[in-house]
Amino acid sequence: MNLALPMSARAAGLMNDVSTDLPRYELAGIDIPTLVVSTQTDLYGTAEIARYTAGEIGGSRSIDYPDGGHLWVGHHEAMLSEIAAFLRSPTDNS
Repeated sequence: MNLALPMSARAAGLMNDVSTDLPRYELAGIDIPTLVVSTQTDLYGTAEIARYTAGEIGGSRSIDYPDGGHLWVGHHEAMLSEIAAFLRSPTDNS
């Protein structure tokens, strides 16, 4: 906790972190298998970023859980299964 306090020393960084103007990166050039995972209840707002990312990376696989927060609570077994299946899946990177 001592590393996080006082918060005033981190105000500028925190304001940057919660900025609503999301940077848009050149993701279309990524040509490797990509798994994008998020939940609708992640209070960091990553669901929007995940949807954007999955839409920009051709052939990506997207998992969007309706709940579970930032840590995918309640989806541990399903998540491990999805990751294992993704890692075992064949690739077509000719």
